[in-house]
Amino acid sequence: MGLSFRIANIPVQVVPSFFWTAVLLGGLGGDIAHVAAWVAIVFVSVLAHELGHAGACVLFGLRPAVQIHGFGGTTVWAAASPLPVGRRVLISLAGPVAGFVLAAAVIGLGRAAGDRVFASHLGVYVYGTLLYVNIVWGVFNLLPILPLDGGNVLLHVLNATTGGRGEPPARLVSLVAATLVGLLAFKLRQPYLGLLALSFIVNNWRAVRALDQR
Repeated sequence: MGLSFRIANIPVQVVPSFFWTAVLLGGLGGDIAHVAAWVAIVFVSVLAHELGHAGACVLFGLRPAVQIHGFGGTTVWAAASPLPVGRRVLISLAGPVAGFVLAAAVIGLGRAAGDRVFASHLGVYVYGTLLYVNIVWGVFNLLPILPLDGGNVLLHVLNATTGGRGEPPARLVSLVAATLVGLLAFKLRQPYLGLLALSFIVNNWRAVRALDQR
């Protein structure tokens, strides 16, 4: 059974798959303290990312809802009329920006605390992992690959410049970018990144085929 709560009147639902996926992603092989720290870091980081999207929605008069699941998080909203492309782009970018702000706050707190942060192995782990998750994952999320935020930005811009016909080129760019990420993952021997790239390739290829059939 999942968790449900509200933050600033924004409903948040946490699906149980998030927890076991987080453990499988990076918590295996560590002691209980490091596993718990990893899950907490991923949870806080994903929540901050999605609240970034949701906060931008609220600024534009929308009513967002957040779900945190095994593949990260999703923010949905309903609008009475189609949003202008500029607002859609800002909503997409607000998630990674929220992560970068969180990373900056961690750096500031680390400098303020001084050596106390690095007095234990767990403290070093928490500090470094918070920065890694929010900076590296944030940059990755800006790649022009659907359904990442960078891919959504590309889709919104192409739709605006092609009269609503932006999905086919956005899908093709996503296929090329995901293939390059997959090749990089193979070179770096990063199996999880490779599987993620493969999932992007498959999903975008299916979308391209569906567009052709239409």
